[in-house]
Amino acid sequence: NDTFRDKHDIAVCTIEKANALVNRLTEEGALAESLCCVVVDEIHLVGDSSRGYLLEVMLSKLRFLAPEVQIIGMSATLPNISDIQRWLDAELFQSDYRPVPLTEYILIGQELGDKDGRLVRRLAVDGLPTDDRNNLPMLAATWEVTKEGHS
Repeated sequence: NDTFRDKHDIAVCTIEKANALVNRLTEEGALAESLCCVVVDEIHLVGDSSRGYLLEVMLSKLRFLAPEVQIIGMSATLPNISDIQRWLDAELFQSDYRPVPLTEYILIGQELGDKDGRLVRRLAVDGLPTDDRNNLPMLAATWEVTKEGHS
Protein backbone atom coordinates (compact mmCIF):
# COMPACT_ATOMS: atom_id res chain seq x y z
CA ASN A 1 0.00 0.00 0.00
CA ASP A 2 2.68 2.49 -0.99
CA THR A 3 1.39 5.97 -1.62
CA PHE A 4 1.95 7.78 -4.88
CA ARG A 5 4.57 9.94 -3.17
CA ASP A 6 6.42 6.85 -1.89
CA LYS A 7 6.70 5.54 -5.44
CA HIS A 8 7.35 8.80 -7.31
CA ASP A 9 9.38 11.91 -6.62
CA ILE A 10 8.41 13.77 -9.78
CA ALA A 11 5.64 13.34 -12.35
CA VAL A 12 5.91 15.19 -15.66
CA CYS A 13 2.48 15.27 -17.28
CA THR A 14 0.35 16.80 -19.96
CA ILE A 15 -2.63 18.79 -18.73
CA GLU A 16 -4.85 15.77 -19.32
CA LYS A 17 -2.60 13.31 -17.45
CA ALA A 18 -2.10 15.76 -14.59
CA ASN A 19 -5.86 16.17 -14.24
CA ALA A 20 -6.32 12.39 -14.28
CA LEU A 21 -3.65 12.08 -11.58
CA VAL A 22 -5.30 14.75 -9.43
CA ASN A 23 -8.66 12.97 -9.88
CA ARG A 24 -7.16 9.61 -8.88
CA LEU A 25 -5.45 11.04 -5.81
CA THR A 26 -8.67 12.84 -4.85
CA GLU A 27 -10.70 9.64 -5.16
CA GLU A 28 -8.14 7.84 -3.00
CA GLY A 29 -8.24 10.65 -0.43
CA ALA A 30 -4.52 11.14 -0.90
CA LEU A 31 -4.29 14.43 -2.79
CA ALA A 32 -2.93 16.65 -0.03
CA GLU A 33 -0.37 14.16 1.27
CA SER A 34 0.77 13.07 -2.18
CA LEU A 35 1.63 16.42 -3.71
CA CYS A 36 3.74 19.23 -2.35
CA CYS A 37 4.41 21.30 -5.48
CA VAL A 38 2.83 21.52 -8.92
CA VAL A 39 4.67 23.40 -11.67
CA VAL A 40 2.54 24.54 -14.58
CA ASP A 41 4.59 25.63 -17.56
CA GLU A 42 2.63 27.72 -20.07
CA ILE A 43 -0.07 28.60 -17.51
CA HIS A 44 -1.54 31.00 -20.08
CA LEU A 45 -3.10 27.88 -21.62
CA VAL A 46 -5.82 28.31 -18.99
CA GLY A 47 -7.34 30.63 -21.59
CA ASP A 48 -7.07 28.08 -24.41
CA SER A 49 -10.44 27.29 -25.96
CA SER A 50 -9.83 23.54 -26.24
CA ARG A 51 -7.73 22.56 -23.20
CA GLY A 52 -7.86 25.57 -20.90
CA TYR A 53 -10.96 24.51 -18.99
CA LEU A 54 -9.21 21.30 -17.91
CA LEU A 55 -6.21 23.21 -16.57
CA GLU A 56 -8.55 25.61 -14.76
CA VAL A 57 -10.53 22.76 -13.20
CA MET A 58 -7.37 20.93 -12.11
CA LEU A 59 -5.84 24.05 -10.53
CA SER A 60 -9.14 24.84 -8.80
CA LYS A 61 -9.21 21.32 -7.32
CA LEU A 62 -5.68 21.81 -6.03
CA ARG A 63 -6.51 25.24 -4.57
CA PHE A 64 -9.55 24.03 -2.67
CA LEU A 65 -8.86 20.35 -1.93
CA ALA A 66 -5.14 20.68 -1.18
CA PRO A 67 -4.48 24.33 -0.31
CA GLU A 68 -1.04 23.54 1.10
CA VAL A 69 0.20 22.39 -2.32
CA GLN A 70 2.45 25.04 -3.82
CA ILE A 71 1.44 25.96 -7.37
CA ILE A 72 4.12 27.53 -9.56
CA GLY A 73 2.80 28.92 -12.81
CA MET A 74 5.09 30.08 -15.60
CA SER A 75 4.38 31.93 -18.81
CA ALA A 76 6.12 34.39 -21.07
CA THR A 77 2.82 35.51 -22.58
CA LEU A 78 0.27 36.09 -19.85
CA PRO A 79 -1.79 39.22 -20.54
CA ASN A 80 -4.07 38.83 -17.49
CA ILE A 81 -1.37 38.07 -14.94
CA SER A 82 -3.10 39.98 -12.13
CA ASP A 83 -6.28 37.91 -12.59
CA ILE A 84 -4.31 34.65 -12.40
CA GLN A 85 -2.40 35.97 -9.39
CA ARG A 86 -5.63 36.76 -7.51
CA TRP A 87 -7.27 33.45 -8.51
CA LEU A 88 -4.33 31.39 -7.29
CA ASP A 89 -3.65 33.70 -4.31
CA ALA A 90 -0.11 33.84 -5.64
CA GLU A 91 3.03 35.86 -5.26
CA LEU A 92 4.18 37.43 -8.49
CA PHE A 93 7.69 37.25 -9.83
CA GLN A 94 8.03 39.14 -13.06
CA SER A 95 11.10 39.78 -15.15
CA ASP A 96 11.70 41.46 -18.48
CA TYR A 97 15.04 39.68 -18.89
CA ARG A 98 15.37 37.84 -22.20
CA PRO A 99 18.48 35.81 -22.97
CA VAL A 100 17.69 36.30 -26.65
CA PRO A 101 16.26 39.57 -27.95
CA LEU A 102 12.69 39.44 -29.17
CA THR A 103 11.94 41.25 -32.40
CA GLU A 104 8.39 41.46 -33.67
CA TYR A 105 7.54 41.47 -37.36
CA ILE A 106 4.33 41.47 -39.37
CA LEU A 107 4.11 39.25 -42.44
CA ILE A 108 1.69 40.36 -45.15
CA GLY A 109 2.10 38.31 -48.28
CA GLN A 110 5.85 38.29 -48.96
CA GLU A 111 6.44 41.62 -47.22
CA LEU A 112 7.97 41.65 -43.77
CA GLY A 113 7.16 44.77 -41.77
CA ASP A 114 8.18 46.03 -38.37
CA LYS A 115 5.65 46.33 -35.54
CA ASP A 116 4.80 49.86 -36.72
CA GLY A 117 3.93 48.56 -40.19
CA ARG A 118 7.01 49.91 -42.00
CA LEU A 119 8.40 47.63 -44.70
CA VAL A 120 11.60 45.90 -43.63
CA ARG A 121 12.07 43.71 -46.72
CA ARG A 122 10.45 41.23 -49.08
CA LEU A 123 11.05 37.56 -48.33
CA ALA A 124 12.63 35.41 -51.01
CA VAL A 125 10.40 32.48 -51.88
CA ASP A 126 12.24 31.26 -54.96
CA GLY A 127 13.41 27.66 -54.67
CA LEU A 128 11.20 26.76 -51.72
CA PRO A 129 9.62 23.32 -52.15
CA THR A 130 5.85 23.69 -52.05
CA ASP A 131 2.85 23.42 -54.29
CA ASP A 132 0.83 25.62 -51.95
CA ARG A 133 1.54 29.17 -53.16
CA ASN A 134 -0.59 30.67 -50.37
CA ASN A 135 1.74 29.36 -47.66
CA LEU A 136 5.01 30.31 -49.36
CA PRO A 137 5.56 33.52 -47.34
CA MET A 138 5.13 31.67 -44.02
CA LEU A 139 7.42 28.90 -45.23
CA ALA A 140 10.00 31.50 -46.30
CA ALA A 141 9.88 33.22 -42.90
CA THR A 142 10.18 29.89 -41.08
CA TRP A 143 13.06 28.76 -43.29
CA GLU A 144 14.89 32.04 -42.75
CA VAL A 145 14.72 31.73 -38.97
CA THR A 146 15.61 28.03 -38.99
CA LYS A 147 18.62 28.29 -41.31
CA GLU A 148 20.07 31.01 -39.08
CA GLY A 149 20.00 28.58 -36.16
CA HIS A 150 17.10 30.12 -34.25
CA SER A 151 14.08 28.20 -33.11
